[in-house]
Amino acid sequence: MKNYDRMVDVLTEEKERVTEAGSNRQGDVHLVFRKAIGPCCSLHLTTPYERIFGQHLRSMILNLARENGLEGVSIEAEDHGAWDYVFQARFEACCRKWLQKI
Repeated sequence: MKNYDRMVDVLTEEKERVTEAGSNRQGDVHLVFRKAIGPCCSLHLTTPYERIFGQHLRSMILNLARENGLEGVSIEAEDHGAWDYVFQARFEACCRKWLQKI
């Protein structure tokens, strides 16, 4: 019974450590922050413009994470043709929510 209680605690803790911002509409980006294993940030980017803007978007998102002092966060970004300023605004919103939960 103790192991089951511990498993429920872990699942509850992980569930509380998810933060989202943005939407799946054209011209927007949907960001999800999750608690990562270890101190490093990881990034999973999905974009229809991978060949053209993929490297730029990855660099921008990781720089934003570094500037905001994020550590131990798994970042999922689903791009739907968002401009850089939309990425930055959504990232800031998600980051503020994330830091309030910690």
